[in-house]
Amino acid sequence: MDFEVTKYAPENYVRIVTKTHGVLWDSRFTAVAAGPGASTPEMRMVASGGSLVRRLLMPVFCLLIRKAVARDIDAVKAYCEAGRRA
Repeated sequence: MDFEVTKYAPENYVRIVTKTHGVLWDSRFTAVAAGPGASTPEMRMVASGGSLVRRLLMPVFCLLIRKAVARDIDAVKAYCEAGRRA
């Protein structure tokens, strides 16, 4: 897949959009303050478009990928925290 960064605010958020199989995926990754010098990554993803069957199956698909996305966010967090200590 090709991803396009459509908005970027340093130390705040990044918005990434991609279209695959007729479905537009709009994702926003945000750093939420979690105390002095700390933040928690948060991601919101919206999928739209595609055929009726794709739209009906989207909630099921989103449930299936939720754990994979959580692992990705945890990996980004670990990478960022490791960089801060280096």
